[in-house]
Formats: sequence, C-alpha cells, structure tokens
Amino acid sequence: MSLLGGDCIFHVDGRLINVEDASHVICTLQAFLHCSPFVYMLRTEDTDNHHCTADARCMECAFRKLLKDLVLTGVSELMSKENQLNPFQVLTIFIDILRMEMVARKPGFTDVHLRNSPISKIWQIETKLQVLCTLCEGCYIEKRYCNGIELLGENVSDLEDSINTYLSLRRETCSHCLKNQAQCNVIKVCLPKCMIIVVERCSPEFLLPMCIKIEEDSFTFNSVIVKPNSGKDPCFVITSCPNNYFRRFDDTKVSLVSPVSLSNAEFLYSSQLTLLFLKQNRQLQVSHSEKFCTSQQTQSNITHGKTSDGTKIVSYPKLSLLSHTNDDPSTADKTTPHIPVKSPRKRTVSTQTYHLVHHVEIQTLPNYSYENCKHNPKFKFFTGLEVKDFGALFELIGGDEVISKLKQKYAVHSPVKQTHSRLTSEDKLFMFLLRLRRGLPLEELAEMFRVSVSTVSNLCYVMTRLIYLTFKSMEDDMFPSAAQQHDGKPPQMRPFKNLRIILDGASFFMETPSNFQQQGNMYSNYKNHSVMVFSIGISCRGATIYCSGGMEGSMSDKAVIVKSGLLDRLQKGDGVMTDRGYELTAELQEKGCMFYKPPTLGNRSCFTPEEEILTKAIASARIYSEHAIADIKDNRLLKGTIPLLLLPVLGNLVYIAAYLRNFNEIRVKNKKSRSDENETMF
Repeated sequence: MSLLGGDCIFHVDGRLINVEDASHVICTLQAFLHCSPFVYMLRTEDTDNHHCTADARCMECAFRKLLKDLVLTGVSELMSKENQLNPFQVLTIFIDILRMEMVARKPGFTDVHLRNSPISKIWQIETKLQVLCTLCEGCYIEKRYCNGIELLGENVSDLEDSINTYLSLRRETCSHCLKNQAQCNVIKVCLPKCMIIVVERCSPEFLLPMCIKIEEDSFTFNSVIVKPNSGKDPCFVITSCPNNYFRRFDDTKVSLVSPVSLSNAEFLYSSQLTLLFLKQNRQLQVSHSEKFCTSQQTQSNITHGKTSDGTKIVSYPKLSLLSHTNDDPSTADKTTPHIPVKSPRKRTVSTQTYHLVHHVEIQTLPNYSYENCKHNPKFKFFTGLEVKDFGALFELIGGDEVISKLKQKYAVHSPVKQTHSRLTSEDKLFMFLLRLRRGLPLEELAEMFRVSVSTVSNLCYVMTRLIYLTFKSMEDDMFPSAAQQHDGKPPQMRPFKNLRIILDGASFFMETPSNFQQQGNMYSNYKNHSVMVFSIGISCRGATIYCSGGMEGSMSDKAVIVKSGLLDRLQKGDGVMTDRGYELTAELQEKGCMFYKPPTLGNRSCFTPEEEILTKAIASARIYSEHAIADIKDNRLLKGTIPLLLLPVLGNLVYIAAYLRNFNEIRVKNKKSRSDENETMF
C-alpha cells in the first residue's frame, strides 16, 4: 500500500485483511492512495489539524480512522458482501464516509455542504439536465450528482466516444410522474478532478487510452481496478506511482508493469474495469520538436501532491498490453524519462525569506502519430512530402492491407497474418519518413512513438524494403523514352534532339571500414575519403528516372555506368548527357546513341565560339541533375558521414530518396521570353 511518510511516498504492508472474494477493497485503497488530488488534499488541509475530536476530525485523521477500522474489524464486517464485490461501490462508500467526516465538523450542515466539500470537488460529477416528459407534459431543469460514470450493458470500443455519448443525451424515469421514460438533454456538465469510469464489457477493438478529452477537459490515465469476469481470480489494480513507473498490486505482491507494443491486453476483454482519470489543469510548455506534433492538441499540467525533491513526473506511454516484471526499476520500460525540475520558491510576507514549495506535475508528452501531425503546416518539413502526397505514397505501396501484414521477423506458418501493433500503418510510414528526412536516431523515434528501439529498427527496415521493392517494380514505367519526353520539352533541353537522360554521379561519405581491402575499395582519391558512389539520371523535366546501385568509391564514373546496366536499357537514337568526366563515347556509339558532353580543351588555349555555345547550353541543362542530387542529400540520414551499419540498406535508401523527389514540384520550368510575356500582358 502507498502511505505518506515525512516528505516521501513509499509502499508498505498496511496489514489489511484480504478476505476471500473481497480483494476489491484493498485494490480500491491502492487507487485512492495513488490519486494525486486526494493525496494533495490530505497533505495540505490545515483546518482543525490540531483540534481533532471523536466527532470532528480533519481529513487525514478521518482517513487514518477508516484504515484503522479496516485493520481491526476486517473488510467483511465493515461493509456488505454485495458492496465488497464491486470496486465502484467500494469507492463510493469511501468517498461518502470521508465527505461526511469533512462536513460534520460544521454545525447544521446540509446537502449543500456535502456537495460543496473539497472531497466532492475531487470525485463528484455535476450534470444540469433539461427533462422533457410526454406523459405529464413536464419540462423542468434538474441537477444530478454522481461519483462516476457507469458504462453498463454495452461493448465499449472507444472510451472517449462512449463517455461523450453518455453525457450528451439519455432517457431516464421522470421524477414527477415516476412512470414515463423522459428525454434528458444535458445542458452543462461539471467534471471533477478525478473521474471514475466503470466499463462492464470491452469490445475486441478497445484500447486503453492514456489521455481522453471529455467536453472541454482533458484527462490522463491514473489507475485501473480490474475485476476478472471469471469470479475465481482475485481483483488487482494497476496504477501510476510518483517514481514514474506503473505497478501492479495483488494484495501484498507488488510488481512492475511495462507497456509493450501490442495493442490489446488480455484482461481488457475478460474483466470489468474501474478506471480513474485525472483532469489536466494548465497548458504545458513544449519544445520545438514537440510543438510540431502537438499544435492541434491542448496539453496541460496537473499540480497535485508532492515529493521530497520537487520531481516532475512524466506520463507514461499508452497502455496497450501490460506484462509482469520484478520490482526492479532497471528492468522497467524507460521510454519515458524521469525529469528533475527546480521547485519554485515562495516568499513569505513576514520575513521576506524563501522556502521551497514541493509539487508534482504530471506532464503529458505528445503522442506522435500521423493523425496528430497531418494538419501541421510543417508536415512537409519533417517528412519531405505534402499530406496529399503522403496519402498517394501510402496507397502506392499497398496501404493498410499490405503494411499491416508486414513481418518484422518472418514466420513461415503465418506469411500473410496481420500483426498486432499500437502503431497504425500510416504511423509506420510516417516514422520511416521522419527517420529518412530528418535523420532522427532510433532512440528518439522510440521515445516519440512510445515503442522499443528494436521495434523502430525493425519497422524502418521493413518499410525501407517495401518502398524500395515497390519503386523497383515500376522502374521500367518510370524510364520514359525520348519520344515521350518530346511534348512540353523545356527550352533549356530543346537544342538536344532525342535527349532521354541526363546523368551525374552522387557520392556519400562513409565510415572508414576496419578491413584493409574494403578500405582500399571504398577510398576515393577525388573525394579523399571513403565513399559510396551512385549514378543518378533525370529526364528533360527534371524528374528522377534512373538510380544505380551503390558502388565502391574507387570505381570510375564510366565503370559505375557500365556495371549498373543502364546501357542495356537505352535504345538506338537516344540522347545521353553527362559531364566531361564520363568517357562513354565508344559504348554509346556501339548502341547507336547520341552523346552530349562538354568539349575539352586538350592542348588548345581556348574554345571555339561553337564550343562555347555548346558548353553553356549543356551547363544550363546539366544544372538540374545537380539539383536532383542536392534534393537527395537533403535527407539528413544521407548527410555527413554515414555509419557502416547502414551500408546493407544504403542502396535502398538512396534509391527511395531519389524517386521520392518526384512527388515534389517540377524542377525544370518553361521560361517565357520577353515577347511571350508582352503578348500575355496585352
């Protein structure tokens, strides 16, 4: 059990009697003592703290008396058998006992005092209804008060939608005629600091959310009391602790619980759930990278409770499947860091001195997903694609039907079986593009998407292979002939008849390998570094139409072209443009192709006028191949010195980056002459 001791919170054995079939009481107390608004109230209430009597107690003394009664009399004698078997009823009884203790100190208290007590503000839901009864023709306004929301008799698939539907419209027995089912229109709902939600049954699509939005308020997950439907297994509770870990409590047995990547937990579909969610209070200050994915969401803080060192407590990943581990923090899921912050200082009026004010903040980190980020204006900056182009790429590679069946580790017995993951298919593509475009480390992506590093690594690999193989299967269709490029040919390309492809080389710096033979093969005298070289070809409109495989840096430009197999794809009469460093004259003449490259001076002192015109014309056309290579290198994963660990997939990544640029605007545009502009203007 979590108990308060000095300035810290720790777990001790409360020695409560866990009577058979009454484990709900113990679990309810655990949830109570992990509810930060309640703990904060216990620690900060100062009314009559030192003047408690048998009939007038402060909240802390009242709660201690409740615990003492449980220890001395046993839970089976304190409440009825029926109430013991319902966690929500146990919660309600505890709340009512403490609420009565709190207002009993005031003489002549009424129901108004009960409803306005501090304990009511933590748990009580106030609903203002307009009741319409067709039988008695009554139309009147009522206020209803309850300690929680009970979603009974339905299979809940989306918790947030079910709660909002419950609070929006309902039918209840008319309080006037007591016969007719009247329509109750909800006018206003005042939600408490801690909302209790009872879910009787969950559908197979149900996911346990870490954050929900009800009306205009946001709530974060705090605890879940699980009552197995079998009736044989005891009740248990999973709750968040101030040291930033989830723990599962089975009576005196305490074990850490780690969120994993699967999207369903077994107990969700075979148990009744009593959920506790805490209301968020104020907007968070987020970093620049967090603002990218949270501009469409409201993020808030809760300042309830305190610790000995003023620790900021960060919320946890989405609970999808909870597994048992030992109570060792070193083995717990560390995707959410423990972030220390400075405690604010408060100045007293009398002494003008400072003293530390300890507090706990529950900060909700952004949930990075495609759905949360697609409306952000910086979407293209982070992915390299517009949202509509992202959708086109998603459908091109097969959409959810293909991506959902991808195997991170291939299983022969289930080649097309769908995998279960808390990430959607769009999220997997989104993650890959963030990795490629922004060069984010695997650890950072794991933190952003709340999955393990190995999961990110495997997903990025399978997405790389999927996109590469998809583009590779379309390679022939993306290599247009010279005749197909003739219509709409830009002015810069018109001097070169039958021009089909403009070639240039792209070099990528690599880590120096330890193997001496590989060092010699990868070393480029021109770059004075270990490199991998690729040959990139563009069309007359600037689109990528060819990308060779990666070759070691010691190979010449001519050897790269010959080995890549590009010459076999050319037809007689095709025009090929390169830089003057490519010596392909003999090979292209053998194929019957035209070769455009800048002339060389040789032993001459200057070019002829015709050669100068040709050089300028080729330069004005070739510049777009350099733009294409610059576009490819805009992907930060391919910038700087690339680690050797990426060498097996480097060819795939460069190939993907080369063809992804085709989703952007056309680089080569038709430039109008002045006469054309004058004609347009007049």
